[in-house]
Amino acid sequence: MNTISIAQVTDIHIAKEGESPNGIDVRANFLKVLEEVKRAKVDYMVVSGDLCSQVGIIEVYQWVKRHLDATEIPYFIMSGNHDNPAMLAEVFGLTHLLQNRELYYSHKIEGLGQLIFLDSTTGMVSSPQLSFLTDSCKDVNEPQLLFMHHPPTLAGVPHMDNNYALQNIEEVQSALKNCASKPQAIFSGHYHCGRSVCLSDIDITTYITPSSAYFQLNPDIDHFEIGSYRSAWRKIVWDGKSLRTNIKYVGSAAKNIALVKQYYEAWEKADPSLLPLAPTVQHISPDSIYESKSEFLKACWEELKGYPTPIQQIVSEGNTVCVLIETPVLDGIKSICSWFELENDWITKIRVVY
Repeated sequence: MNTISIAQVTDIHIAKEGESPNGIDVRANFLKVLEEVKRAKVDYMVVSGDLCSQVGIIEVYQWVKRHLDATEIPYFIMSGNHDNPAMLAEVFGLTHLLQNRELYYSHKIEGLGQLIFLDSTTGMVSSPQLSFLTDSCKDVNEPQLLFMHHPPTLAGVPHMDNNYALQNIEEVQSALKNCASKPQAIFSGHYHCGRSVCLSDIDITTYITPSSAYFQLNPDIDHFEIGSYRSAWRKIVWDGKSLRTNIKYVGSAAKNIALVKQYYEAWEKADPSLLPLAPTVQHISPDSIYESKSEFLKACWEELKGYPTPIQQIVSEGNTVCVLIETPVLDGIKSICSWFELENDWITKIRVVY
């Protein structure tokens, strides 16, 4: 089978020219995302809804289309709850795909499978779309990926779960259960934060992608609060059997490197207040696995604090930083390679090899 790479861009919330919603230059942010996506040399791009700031505006769609076309990357467009599907379809030449003013369709990739795109503009997935979904997934020999703006699940983000969740989650999950060939993964946006949620009854994971040009929400509280202003996109690599995906934060390389250097500085200075570790950080090494910051520090702090860690090499790509250090041991030099994954200025995962 072929292997393809897809850039998912979502929730760009482009306003009229000269307007900066919440003081954010969403147009500049979107163009920076497109620059990174183009450098990544992906095969396809999916823009998964909320192209407009509040309501559909034809001039905004025209501006977005002009810049998407300029990337020369084939792309797929979806409608979100701040869009107008008919207006969007008219600008992007997709009116032939409109059904009852809803924009949903599938695209087959020769020798691989198909991509399915649903329309949740109204906050629901309509009955005709649910029938379309099960009909599109009737060939057990054809792998699928499903894209929809609203995630078909609650995600542990109280503000969004309580106020803006998909209105017919149970119906969508029931339709997925009835698919003869279930999608291998679901990709959505809408929540303005990154989440991965496994639908255990269906054995499908929903990947929620942060906003690509606007703000990210604080996902842990039950009221609206902006958590960060970092734009992001998701890279998906798929061969029909296996799938790899990760979130790429734009312009985060320098900041992430600084945070990782701060992590090593905290150990050298024996100052735990400097550690930029998420409470749920996972630390994996050949000798042990720790599932939280408290567990990790309880096991390792007294043993390793004050230990010098001269960094030989440090590189960053997306939200991952790789560090090589060399430390003297009884029989010579020991090389230690660590991969740090970061999100919202926190280290969320550390994988160590030596």
